[in-house]
Amino acid sequence: MTSPAPTRTYGLPMAFDALGDRWSILTLRAVYDGHHTFTELRDSVGITDGVLAARLARLTGSGMLDRLQYHARPPRWQYHRSDIAVELWQAGIALWLWDQAWDSPSLDTQIRHVACGNIAAPAFGCASCGTLGVTTHDVQATVADGLPDELNLSSATRTVRLAALPYVDAVTLLGDHWSTAMLAVTLFGARSFSEYRAVLQRISTATLSERLRLFVVSGLLETAPGNGGRRKVYRMTQKSRDFFPVFAAMNEWAGRFADDTGLRFEHVHCGSELIPRFWCDHCHRVMDGPNTTFETIAPTVADPAQSRPNA
Repeated sequence: MTSPAPTRTYGLPMAFDALGDRWSILTLRAVYDGHHTFTELRDSVGITDGVLAARLARLTGSGMLDRLQYHARPPRWQYHRSDIAVELWQAGIALWLWDQAWDSPSLDTQIRHVACGNIAAPAFGCASCGTLGVTTHDVQATVADGLPDELNLSSATRTVRLAALPYVDAVTLLGDHWSTAMLAVTLFGARSFSEYRAVLQRISTATLSERLRLFVVSGLLETAPGNGGRRKVYRMTQKSRDFFPVFAAMNEWAGRFADDTGLRFEHVHCGSELIPRFWCDHCHRVMDGPNTTFETIAPTVADPAQSRPNA
């Protein structure tokens, strides 16, 4: 018997639900990269037919993808980004930047700012005042009373066996329910095992211990002795702080799903709500979706003459 869908009030959990899990995000990314048929998506993502069919059904059902028939007999379909998914472009940039900064081995794309024609290394900032380089140190988060409870609701489709993966990239973090919730709780100030447990009440002790261990091994958290040296505390590292633009972009996008996302970031420098935007490092203009593209980097072919031994 299928359990009822969790009750949601705030837009941020709704946005995470719409994305689904790691396979769903990878499928969505493949559509962004220009793969539209079932076969193209299966080969690009490296996914089985059954899992892909389930993820496509979820993504079309949540409104993330539009399905267009291109062949009648037999019926065949193409999958394209919906208007809602198109607006995810800022989160896509944030994910790309995080993977680039922390050496994801799967990074094989680059960002082009079509408006100026250059390959860009976008800079994150606040559109309210134009300040670049905004970090977690520059914002004050206001969390709605019910948001932690909604982030805490378990979703089996967004649970990943992280320990079985060779590395943890941004898509994996965003696509795993408990990792997303733990990063959010860390951002909100949790520092000890008991503080994580108090907020994430539905997480098992074993799962919390496994995630904390993996976060430390992956460099997302570091440990230090607690008061009296009895219990260790967990602290954010630069790697986890660099994930902040992903949360900020996701939070703005979550406004598509509800009037209140449940989370508000105030930019302390200007005293206004943080409006996340990316600036092009070449033309120094604010980037927008229609003028921003992700391009696959062609593999470099070695020149045989350069590898020929000297005579």
